[in-house]
Amino acid sequence: DKVNNRALPKALKELKSQLKGCTYSIFDASTVGTAIFNNPSKYGFEEVKMACCGSGPLRASITCSQKVYQLRDNVSEYFFFDRIHPTEKANYQFAKLMWDGSCHG
Repeated sequence: DKVNNRALPKALKELKSQLKGCTYSIFDASTVGTAIFNNPSKYGFEEVKMACCGSGPLRASITCSQKVYQLRDNVSEYFFFDRIHPTEKANYQFAKLMWDGSCHG
């Protein structure tokens, strides 16, 4: 939540002053996710709302471990693999943005 998000940098600075050699970085996954959802093609996605695998509306009713589900062939075009898990490509995009140190949404 926003209170924790504001408190974290201060707590980390205090911890760094107490622990010699401590380094840290903060990654705002919410901001990055919003940037990807607002401009999916910039990050190489065709679909950011519907899951690649599942059933029901948005293929989000059940996971792919159930007996009845739909699985798309073009997994790399989707942000979500199932109703909970990002695709490999989505995880790669998060890692890339995390290591690059910026998100230009």
